[in-house]
Amino acid sequence: MKNLTVKSRKVKLAFSLCSVLLSFLVICCNDEIKSNTESSYPPKSDLESTFETFYPDSGGMGTKLILRGTNLGTDTNYVRVTVNELKAKVVRVNDNILYAVVPARADTGYVRLYIKKGKEEVEYTSGKEFNYLFKSNVSTLIGKPRTLDSNEESTTRIDGPYQEALPRRPWQITTDKDGTIYW
Repeated sequence: MKNLTVKSRKVKLAFSLCSVLLSFLVICCNDEIKSNTESSYPPKSDLESTFETFYPDSGGMGTKLILRGTNLGTDTNYVRVTVNELKAKVVRVNDNILYAVVPARADTGYVRLYIKKGKEEVEYTSGKEFNYLFKSNVSTLIGKPRTLDSNEESTTRIDGPYQEALPRRPWQITTDKDGTIYW
C-alpha cells in the first residue's frame, strides 16, 4: 500500500509541473502574436509619401536593396517595388525604410516604388538607375589547363579520368538519365 501512495504522489507532482509549464508557454506565445499584429499599419492617407534614395546602386540577383523614404507604413501589402519593371520581393517595411530583394535578370534600369493609398496606387521613380551585374558561372568540366609540348599537336586526345582527360574536338555534350556525361 505504501508503494502505491508514493507512485500516485509522483504522478500528481509530474502532472502539476507539466500543467504549469504548458500554461507558461501559452501565455508567452500569446504576447508575441499580439505584438506582431499590432505593429502592422498602412501608409497614412493624409500625409504625402516620398521616395528619397536606394542603395546599393549596383548588384546582381538576390542583392538586398534598401529604399529610404517617408510615410511607407509597415504593411508589405501596401507597397510594391520593381527594378527595371521586374517585381522585387518586399521583405519588410518600416515607416522610413523598405527592404527588398533584386529579382533575377532585372538588367539595368530604374527602381520604382508603388504605394497604395485607398483605391489608388502612387508610383515613385528613382533619380538614378540600378546597375544590374550579371554573374557568369563558368567552370572546368574536364581536364586541366596545359600548354602543348613542342612535339605535341593540337589534335592530341587523352583518355582517362575527368581531371586528366582531354577531348579532341567536342561538338556536343549530353547526359543520360543516370547523369553520365557523353561527348
